Amino acid sequence: MEVLVLSKKNQYNLTKFYACISFLYIVAIGVPEVRLAKNYSQEYDKRINYLKTLQQQQNFKSIERLVTLPKSGWLHYS
Repeated sequence: MEVLVLSKKNQYNLTKFYACISFLYIVAIGVPEVRLAKNYSQEYDKRINYLKTLQQQQNFKSIERLVTLPKSGWLHYS
């Protein structure tokens, strides 16, 4: 049974390669998720402000229809 032994230089290069691949993967997954979460939070804030305005005006004579919130991205509790 042969064991592959890498030199220190090859180990370093391989480590750099996997670090770069990991970084690119995180960026590729993370950036779209952050955009989704930002859009969700803005729409959520609008909804809360609208409901607070209704509460202050005591305008609860009818059931309010609220617009569905967009996808929350990686905010799993939402």
